[in-house]
Amino acid sequence: MSKTDNKNCNGWISTSDALPPLKTRVLIVESGAGRSTIRIAKLLGQAQSGAWYWSAQDTASKVTHWQPLPQIPEL
Repeated sequence: MSKTDNKNCNGWISTSDALPPLKTRVLIVESGAGRSTIRIAKLLGQAQSGAWYWSAQDTASKVTHWQPLPQIPEL
């Protein structure tokens, strides 16, 4: 997926195109074991292996996309 294609993904950004700022809560899409899941997580850092790790990532899945959390509505 190219950066141009991201415009057609309802705000989802491919992790191959860009990563969120460290320790900022975002929505993530995890894919693995034949399913995809959306969670709130933070990008925590990079392991010595070069892999990135997330606060809520299932070890059997891969984070493929992310997007900023929406603003809280005014009440």
